[in-house]
Amino acid sequence: MSKKSQLAMGDFIVALVIATLMLMVIMFTWNRYTIVLDENTRFRNMESTALQAADLLVKSPGSPIDWETDISDIQIIGLAVTNRNISLNKLNSFANINYNRSLKLLGLELYNFDFSFSYANGTTISQHGKSTNGTIININRIVRFQNEDATLKISVWK
Repeated sequence: MSKKSQLAMGDFIVALVIATLMLMVIMFTWNRYTIVLDENTRFRNMESTALQAADLLVKSPGSPIDWETDISDIQIIGLAVTNRNISLNKLNSFANINYNRSLKLLGLELYNFDFSFSYANGTTISQHGKSTNGTIININRIVRFQNEDATLKISVWK
């Protein structure tokens, strides 16, 4: 074999090693971005679901409108008498609904939630749900309750 062919073979091996390393870096980067994108998508879906549940609670009277009189007949949970004006009877009835049923009625079946309702000064009025852990989305809504400002907080996590 001539020296030229040995040199060409050496160049080929160096080029092959460099190309393989570049391909590995590209694959690693691609996988990392895919994982980050998937995590962001899951977080955004959880956030969107939490926002929908909070808005449902504060803007809707629920269905049927007088669901608090018979909680076995609930189709949609809503705590409002009018937009952002919370009903004491609906709030008390909501606290008595089974946790798993609450998840389904709020559209949170894929997640866990903790609901807390308090006056503006921090005094807790009502709580429903589980203790939080994991990645948490907190949604707060300022509402009216018995002619006072109050805060409805819903925390959602997986």
